[in-house]
Amino acid sequence: AVRTVSLRDMEPAVPEPHAAETGEFEEAVDALGQPRLSRRERIVQLDEIAKIGERVGADGVRHLCAALPRLWDTLLVQCLHREKLVRVYGLRALRKLSPDAPLAGRLFEHRFIVPIMRAFDTDAASLTMDPRTPRRQTKETTMQSEKLQALKLVAHLVQVGASAIPRGVCMLLVSVSEDKKNPDTTFRRMCLETLRDLLVRNTKLVASC
Repeated sequence: AVRTVSLRDMEPAVPEPHAAETGEFEEAVDALGQPRLSRRERIVQLDEIAKIGERVGADGVRHLCAALPRLWDTLLVQCLHREKLVRVYGLRALRKLSPDAPLAGRLFEHRFIVPIMRAFDTDAASLTMDPRTPRRQTKETTMQSEKLQALKLVAHLVQVGASAIPRGVCMLLVSVSEDKKNPDTTFRRMCLETLRDLLVRNTKLVASC
């Protein structure tokens, strides 16, 4: 029998979008699932996940998250890890993986409000830096501040998906902003700025708090 070859058969195969990144992403997520992974290796893998998310853009992030449903549970474990620096990098990775309102909503469906609230309650060093502190040291202290990473995540989610912000997060911002006994005036001011942004984008939510 003679096989008929169509023009479609002669077209080159179209590679799967972000195929290379999907493989790297899956390897990093799988590595985080290993219980004996060291703190350093966890940070390396979380940093890799954040870099991939930044590299592929919003469409790529949607593709990666859809391809790996276990991603959210894996990241939740990292954001509640006993090591503070692992939690910091976990919160940073979340920020890189939430480019729009639907994915922002997914975070709160998977109870990521818990590590956010925990981070806000940490006794991290004040974000008010001594002007004499070397720039490199200031950058390192800022990077390692768990509550700063949590606030940056919340501020980002307000920007991309204010409709997905739950009432608990709004009340957390209100509580910190109104706490005049809190010595960390810089963090209070940042929370207030985030709350103002949320007010513009989701007035009904802020009014309910």
